Parts: sequence; structure tokens; C-alpha cells
Amino acid sequence: MGGIRRILPYLCCLRLAAAVAADVIEDQVLAPSVTVTTNRGSGSGVIFIHEGAPYVITADHVVRSLRSVRTTIADGGERKTEVWSDANVVQVLVQDGRQIGKIEMFAEVLCSDEKEDIALLRVRRTGYFSFSARFVPPDVKIGVGELVLHCGSRLGQEGANSLTDGIVSAVGRVIDDEVFDQTSAPASPGSSGGGIFSREGEYLGMVTLGAGETFVLFVPARRIAAWLEAKGYGFLCPGWAAQPVAAEAQVPLTPPEASPVAEGAPDDH
Repeated sequence: MGGIRRILPYLCCLRLAAAVAADVIEDQVLAPSVTVTTNRGSGSGVIFIHEGAPYVITADHVVRSLRSVRTTIADGGERKTEVWSDANVVQVLVQDGRQIGKIEMFAEVLCSDEKEDIALLRVRRTGYFSFSARFVPPDVKIGVGELVLHCGSRLGQEGANSLTDGIVSAVGRVIDDEVFDQTSAPASPGSSGGGIFSREGEYLGMVTLGAGETFVLFVPARRIAAWLEAKGYGFLCPGWAAQPVAAEAQVPLTPPEASPVAEGAPDDH
């Protein structure tokens, strides 16, 4: 009986994708999920459209290599200016169950935070992306055992829109004074920046760290929303404005193997 008890939770997770409506998976999970590529590798991202403009939430470490510092000399002194090159945002196109092409666009880095490991991009051309993710409402509490989906570009563009499922394994992990939630949904190098979604297709957060394929930490939506609001982009997460961020008091976790799951396939480097 003990063996059966151990197997049942995994069977439940394997049935999750089948239990989610096909249109939810296609329109709210797969369609807004993109690959973010740079001069050093690749990661994942999720599109949010506001007034026709497509924005992409991804991890800072996915785009960090695009940053440079320009030094100018004027009036006898030096002035340092942060400069960002554009990222590439790639969306896979699927029709009748077959990939038929892709859309690739330049995206400017609007803001990026190394400590928070969050970055916001804006695609330079409008009208090409039709599907937008949506934040989970702030009054919906996600607890341990909740069934979730992850969509990311596992191992790079070749693994774009890879869908996995799992549960929320823990809430409120504290690493280097930052709060993460944990999921058993498998992730791989290339998954960083990819979304974690509920059964209803709502955006629950962003994958950033991993210590094994099913030990995956993600920045929760509550943290991302607070960051967006502070940066002046709260319109991307309606309903979260002015929401207090609750203190989270779990014991700090510092797994020695925890590392970003950002870079794409080895030949992307």
C-alpha cells in the first residue's frame, strides 16, 4: 500500500494536462510563451499585451549579457551610462498540430533587476502577437499541492513551447532575502523566464532557479506584480496595484546545487 500511496500523486500530475481545456492550453499557455535569445544564449519569456503593445516578462539573467556601460568624458569628468542591446523574441507558429514557422522580433529592454532576477522587454513592432497571458488575481491564493503547468524553451529554441506539469511543492522559500515558490513541474536549461500557469491558464510566476529537473524555484506573481508597479508598469497586472506584499517567513533555503536554468542548448553559446 505504501508504494501505491507514493505513486498516486505522480499519476495525478501526469493527468493534469489532459484535465485542462485544450483552448486554455493553446491560447493562454502556449501562445503567449516565447523564446528570448541574446548574443550569449537563450531563455524563455511570456507575452503580456497592453493597448496593442507586446511586453515580455523574463529573467534578468537571460538578458544580462545585453548590458554594457558606456563611459563619456565631459567637463573634465567621467559619466557612465547603462546601455542595453536588443533581445530577440521568437514565437513558434503551429497549425493543425504541426509547426509551420515562427515570428522573430527585436525587443528593447525596458528595465532589468539583477537582484530580483526580473526583466521587462517591449517588442519593437506591434500587431504580430495576438495572445496575451493574464496574471492570477491577487485574491486567489496558491497553496502547496496546487496543480500547475510550465511552458518554456527547454534546451533552447529546439525545445520551444515544451509543456510540463506538476504541483506547487512549497510556498515562500527565502534565498538571498528573495522569496520564491517551488514546483515539481520539470524544467531544464532554457526554461528560465518561462511561465508557471494555473489550470485556468492564469500566470502564477516565472521560473528562475533549479537544483534538479523537478526541484524548480519560480518568482511568484505577487513579487513580479510588486516589481512592475514600482517600475511604473503596473498596468500589465491589473488588480495588483496597491496590494500589500505580505511578509513571508519560511526558513531560508540555500541548496548548494541551485543555479539559474537560463541558457539554451550548448550550441547557443
